[in-house]
Amino acid sequence: MTLPKGSYQHGQQFCVDPHGEHMENAKEDARAAVTDTLDIQHQKLIDLCSRVAESVNDDQPGSSERFHMVLNDVGDYAFLHFQTEEAFLSRHNYPQLDEHKAEHMGLLAQLSQILFAANCAANTGFLDKAGIYRMFSAWLSEHMLGPDKQCLDFLQARSMGAATA
Repeated sequence: MTLPKGSYQHGQQFCVDPHGEHMENAKEDARAAVTDTLDIQHQKLIDLCSRVAESVNDDQPGSSERFHMVLNDVGDYAFLHFQTEEAFLSRHNYPQLDEHKAEHMGLLAQLSQILFAANCAANTGFLDKAGIYRMFSAWLSEHMLGPDKQCLDFLQARSMGAATA
């Protein structure tokens, strides 16, 4: 069902908003939900980075396996985050989307190299967890403080523009 301009549907009720304020608030809320989702995902990546840091000093039996499991969790979650972020940016017509996708591809390649290095090191008996953590931490912070910050600024500006339009 197509709703008339200035109206909205709340549950099963059809409501009329003569000023169209609910429609603008809904758009603003949707954009805020996008940035909230990305912020939550960034926090999860930071939490995973903390788990990697915690495992650096773990020298208990099975610590190498746990370290690899955390690194794999990072890889899986980074892939999910990149897909989510790219979908949001596409939906909001982010002008540098192609460049951002290329950045993600490069980051996934770097992460694959980190995982490969960790696997090779484990097979030789020398696993430099601290070095791998430093690589991963730099990987994450450079992306979040650079390209991802630009994306969030763009999405927040779009949200502010919707609020003032």
